[in-house]
Amino acid sequence: MRLFALLALASVSFSSGFRAPDRDDFRMTVMDRFTITGRGLIITGVVEGGPVRVEDVVCFRPSDGAPRELTVAGIEVFRRVVEVAEPGDAVGLLFTELERSDVNRGDELTASCE
Repeated sequence: MRLFALLALASVSFSSGFRAPDRDDFRMTVMDRFTITGRGLIITGVVEGGPVRVEDVVCFRPSDGAPRELTVAGIEVFRRVVEVAEPGDAVGLLFTELERSDVNRGDELTASCE
């Protein structure tokens, strides 16, 4: 009996505007960050959804600030420079518009700021 009540509650919640994340949209949670002098800031993590390409504009969503758009300047996967990273890839993304102090573990990168 409880299962039916739970299912009824779930159907009300889902029909009231809940939107599941689109697996085609780029998503990545920040695992670590470090600076390469003369190059910029590397943000590491695992791509959780959608591909990301060099020169893509992504949204940086810090846990303690307003989202902002950034351009991916480079991508490395297992010490190889690549043009595209796919879901499941452990990557380092290079950004020239950020400082190390701007980024913390758990911050997110997404396809858009909308």
